[in-house]
Amino acid sequence: MTRTFKVYSLLLQAVILFLIALGMLPDYAVWVTVALVSAVLLFAKLDDAVEYFILSIPFFFVLPGTLSDSFSSWRVYLSLLGLRTVPWLFARRKQIFSGVSVREPVFWLICFLTFMALSSLWAHFPVTALKQVIFWTHLAWIIPIAYVSRITLHRLFSACMYSLAIYAGFGFIQLIIFTVSDFYFFWQFWANNVTSVLFGKSLSMASTYSNSWFDMNDGSLRMFSLFPSSHAFGLAMMFLIATVLMVGAPSYLFVGAAVLLALSQSRGVWVGSLASALSAGILWLYVRGTGAKRNAKLYACAFLLLISAPVVNFAVGVIKETSGSGLSFERGVSIFDLQESSNAGRLAIWRDTLRYAASHPFGTGAGNFVVSLFDGQVPSSITEAGETLNKRYNLPQKYISAHNLYLHELVELGMIGFSLFFAFIGSIFFKLWARRYEYIPSVLLVLFAGIFTYMLFDTTLLNDRLLLYFFILFCYTNSVFHKKSA
Repeated sequence: MTRTFKVYSLLLQAVILFLIALGMLPDYAVWVTVALVSAVLLFAKLDDAVEYFILSIPFFFVLPGTLSDSFSSWRVYLSLLGLRTVPWLFARRKQIFSGVSVREPVFWLICFLTFMALSSLWAHFPVTALKQVIFWTHLAWIIPIAYVSRITLHRLFSACMYSLAIYAGFGFIQLIIFTVSDFYFFWQFWANNVTSVLFGKSLSMASTYSNSWFDMNDGSLRMFSLFPSSHAFGLAMMFLIATVLMVGAPSYLFVGAAVLLALSQSRGVWVGSLASALSAGILWLYVRGTGAKRNAKLYACAFLLLISAPVVNFAVGVIKETSGSGLSFERGVSIFDLQESSNAGRLAIWRDTLRYAASHPFGTGAGNFVVSLFDGQVPSSITEAGETLNKRYNLPQKYISAHNLYLHELVELGMIGFSLFFAFIGSIFFKLWARRYEYIPSVLLVLFAGIFTYMLFDTTLLNDRLLLYFFILFCYTNSVFHKKSA
């Protein structure tokens, strides 16, 4: 597959998104991109197909005319790639499973997904639980697909980097549109015309009156690009920074990603970046005097730059003349203010989730977190339960989470599921720590330290696009990829 084809076909997908958003094409035009991408995934060489799939992540559209309002094209694409890999995997199943041991993170991922499936037996809404299992398993299928394709890890990470760079580019475009537009017009236009194409009518409607796109203190944009929230975009920029460092791309990509991370104004991402910086510094102290010293300095300095995110954000605010009062610094300081509305809301829902988890040791069942939000009788259908308005957040219950990934899994899967999830995360760090003197493992250690620290305050990693990027980078922790490369 030529580079020219990749560029122009991705450009075509971007143009179709713009034309649909502007009302110049009907929603059904997304089927043109689906046909294009599907043809590539079916007929290109498998390694080229995997690379093109990753590059197309920013242009995963909701498919009109399907049974679900939010049925995304990635489900079709991964299914097509799966059809090409299942026969190979089935023929070598004994060889593959013989290499899966308790030391491999993929072993704990399988255990976690298995228990998630079992939770449907006691879930209030068992069909919803099974859908959640399918969601996780479908996205995780990128791991065996990448293995079968024999794509190199460097090429895999490069595809991630360019894909995430597309999000960065759209972030700048979004900033320009916001700057030249009326505030309310931008809000409603993006919610009704862009979000609906990428995530469906339901989220689009909710975004018209409640979202995380703006700082309501000064009316500035909390950049979110083609993601549903600024939190997701900030986390994506952390992924971009890591892939830039791993691939050895030009430094301007790193600087651009760091600035955009700041413009997301996500305090959770700032905390995660601080954790990355601290872990990088600690790791440098640990490996100093070894051959990894120069590499450790590189990523330590890189992630330390992220601490300046509030400073960068304030400087941009001054340039835009939205405020000279230091609101960005105030936003950073507000992380420690327990009376601030967002923090108070988190503390309240943490108390509620812990109280619920204590009285329900096996959890609500996968995907049934909404059940824990009802004090009394739970509605008879998941649709009714999900559409019930949560007065605290002014959002339908289906968009409410524990604002803590670990508590979220604890409430849904109980202590057993939580323990398996914790073992999965711990095995990732254990595997990377064993190779801490090497450059890429050390960068991934620093990245995951930031991500899983941030997940103390949010569940953004459960976004389908971000979870997919996570599983792609997760490939590095699996020994089979290194054996293959060898």
